[in-house]
Amino acid sequence: IAVGSGTLGITAGGPITQRAAGSVVQAAGAGAATIAAATNPITLNRAGNDFTGSVALSGGALDVRDANDLTVGTLSSGASQPVSLVAGGTLVLPAGAIDTGTADLTLAANGGPLVTNGALTAGNLTLAGATGITLGGNVTTTGNQTYASPVVLGASLTLDAGAGRIDLQNTLNGAGHDLALASTNAAADAIRTAGAIDNVATFSTAGNTTLGANVTSSGSQSYVGPVTLANTVVLNAGAATIDLRDALDGGAHSLALVSTNPAADALRSHTALSNLAQFVAAGNATIGGDVTTSAMQVYTGNVALAADTTFTGSALTFNQALSAGAFQLNIQSDNAVFLGSVSGAGTLVLAPTLANSSIGVAGGAGSFLISQATLNQFGGFGTLALGRSDGTGVVNFGNLVLPTNIEVRSASGAVNFNGTVNTAAALPAHDLSVGTGGLTTFNGSVGGINAPANLSIANAVRINTATVATQGAQTYGGAFDLGAATTLSGTAVALNSAVALGSNALTVLADSIGVAGPVSAGPGASVRLAPQFAGGSIGIAGAAGTLQISQPLVDSFAALPVLTLGRVDGSGAITAGALTLPTDLAMQSASGNVAFAGTLDSAAGPAHSL
Repeated sequence: IAVGSGTLGITAGGPITQRAAGSVVQAAGAGAATIAAATNPITLNRAGNDFTGSVALSGGALDVRDANDLTVGTLSSGASQPVSLVAGGTLVLPAGAIDTGTADLTLAANGGPLVTNGALTAGNLTLAGATGITLGGNVTTTGNQTYASPVVLGASLTLDAGAGRIDLQNTLNGAGHDLALASTNAAADAIRTAGAIDNVATFSTAGNTTLGANVTSSGSQSYVGPVTLANTVVLNAGAATIDLRDALDGGAHSLALVSTNPAADALRSHTALSNLAQFVAAGNATIGGDVTTSAMQVYTGNVALAADTTFTGSALTFNQALSAGAFQLNIQSDNAVFLGSVSGAGTLVLAPTLANSSIGVAGGAGSFLISQATLNQFGGFGTLALGRSDGTGVVNFGNLVLPTNIEVRSASGAVNFNGTVNTAAALPAHDLSVGTGGLTTFNGSVGGINAPANLSIANAVRINTATVATQGAQTYGGAFDLGAATTLSGTAVALNSAVALGSNALTVLADSIGVAGPVSAGPGASVRLAPQFAGGSIGIAGAAGTLQISQPLVDSFAALPVLTLGRVDGSGAITAGALTLPTDLAMQSASGNVAFAGTLDSAAGPAHSL
């Protein structure tokens, strides 16, 4: 229908519809068109329609298509009635808001730009512009929002999809404005970006977000809700801050966070960053959860922990200070480099990436090497844990100096101390503990220069050295196997399982001695029990003394040809209560009195000597 170059007016009390093939065509330069259907639908959606002037639309549901440019001067639709405006060229919308309530709104400029001049409210919203979309107002929907073309912001905006989803299928240029995206939808991609978001002032997401490209802002970036990466992504906030408030799943892609802000939390995570290929924090970072990568991690600024944290990656590089505070710091990597200070008051764990990796410490052999210099770097921590609780590889030590309390962890790997063990001379004595289901072996002296504080071995141990000296207690939780003549000295010595002496001599110098398991001995084996210091007294079988040697403890050594009590240089008294000899018993002292306050008998069988 050719309507010439004049104005066009269509008014009806009922629907206005194109029922048959054909089009409404105004001549070039024609006047305005007014189409009114009261509260009834207007359906003028033939592909050949051409409204060359401004169009005023008033009705219920509106569905209008133009083969070329379409300029809508005014628009009035029914409450919660759908609106679809499609132009083959440019689509120009009226000033002010467009509100379709809970009904759908579709705006498309298939041959030019789409420009919105006010707020949009709808059920589902679909926007498309062949040369881009310019948004001039907030967008609020109860359903999905789909942006099929590049978007430019004409103002600071909020896109809120309620329980629907937001799908930015192309790039977005903020033109220096703020952008906030919001959705309560449970899908991982409730908020989805496919192209880069660039040149925004502040940027925030509230809801589950999937990022498919970089986000660059001059102001802060805030992500409230889990974030998933669909591609390698760089989040760059310039001189502002980045705040990741929930978990981030890298989807096996890489992530870089960039900020030049001087604040300690310029880059902030509140929980885990997982399943990443690589991770780079370019700026000061506060880390509030584990960071897991399959490849490298690089931290160019200062790093502070806000929670117990495990850094897991093939290579870790910390270019500036790493501060754990009171939180536990776990480093799980085969190649960790600390170029700045490392401080903390809690526990630091150093472990290889793989459970079956061997570990070499302080000159020991292994695929995962920890030098004495590296150990010394962590001397400020309360405890330094080495190895993995699920480890199966061997742990080898060279000459070890304890800069702090050291705990060795393994599920089943052997732990070999092939050199000496001492505590740092300039520091208070520190503890050494070993927890492994494998065998722990000492081939070098312990405490020959500066004795550790306490020594604890959770399971089986073999002693192949002459001296194991501590300033505190020694506890052996598993089978105790003696491979050489050995002296154990400390405030207390507890042998909590079977003791195999072989043909060796065992001397225990302590003010508390406990033997829980059976004692086996070969030819030539001997045992001496005595106080830690020469002046200490001995109380046997219930008598008073600094070192208490009970009748059951004496009986533990019945397999020996002789049990010796006391020190050659002793000066303290030796007092026995009611004593029964299970084997020959010798008492030695340089100058201390020996008194028998109770009865003295020999156990049944062959008589024993005293």
